[in-house]
Amino acid sequence: MRLPSLSVIVPVYNAADSISRCVESIVAKAPAELEIVAVDDGSHDRSPAELNALSARHPQLRVVALPRNEGVSKARNLGLELAGGEYVGFVDADDFVDEGFFPRLVEVAAATGADAVKGEILECDRRGLNARRTEFYDRNREIAANPHRFFYGFTSAIYRREFLCRHDIRFPEGVAYFEDPYFSISAALRYERVVCVDDVAYRYVRRDASAAALPFRAAPETVLAGIDRVVEMLQREESSAPGWNEAVDFVCGHVGALASLPAVPAAGRARYFEYALSLLEREGLAARRHGMWAALFRACGPEG
Repeated sequence: MRLPSLSVIVPVYNAADSISRCVESIVAKAPAELEIVAVDDGSHDRSPAELNALSARHPQLRVVALPRNEGVSKARNLGLELAGGEYVGFVDADDFVDEGFFPRLVEVAAATGADAVKGEILECDRRGLNARRTEFYDRNREIAANPHRFFYGFTSAIYRREFLCRHDIRFPEGVAYFEDPYFSISAALRYERVVCVDDVAYRYVRRDASAAALPFRAAPETVLAGIDRVVEMLQREESSAPGWNEAVDFVCGHVGALASLPAVPAAGRARYFEYALSLLEREGLAARRHGMWAALFRACGPEG
């Protein structure tokens, strides 16, 4: 059985302390036809020097540098443009993967021809220790039953590049939040087949400065600008598309959750709740009002 070639895209920004662990984990027991496209997004620490040293040791590593910091979506999209593999994967520079993670996914891709092949995702501390499954990311059973619900943990999968190119699935540039769900939902609405495996994992390193923590420290409008990109995309899609209802409910529920988190300042919670209510009247979404109400109620709880 011939194994498909693989490109792994690694956006890098001031990740000198973790990029070596990241790259070494990708090349460990690497597929025979592997390329790593590392896009340095205007780092001003030792990341460029670390990348040069790594590329000298690993011929699979190609380093591309942006002249200034333009955001993770720009870096990932550039990596997609440069990628030559039949399948593509993504690893953030702070994270790493199990030894044999990509070979396992490539093997399953060869056997199934799936649009995406997904592994597990585990959350760990900055040292890469204390790995654990979390309710937020532990979705393989759900996704295996319904691939149109693959909204979380996009880095735990590889994707057929032809599928991404045919549907022009990219990351939204110019926003600082919700870039990952934009990509995931765009793909989820179009999947024909996703295969999940549970014996290898992507290791997500929890960090205080990550985009996931942005609602706790940024102005609500910064957060909502990213969410609004997803809403606008859903307004353009046909409501009959598989997974569309679930995606609309997911977005509304996510905003509702932000409106109920005690760690979010009171003024921010009020703004998020106001925005969630406004979704009920958005053109193209109103037909899903009942589902959004239910998602909002679940997220906020009876006291929301």
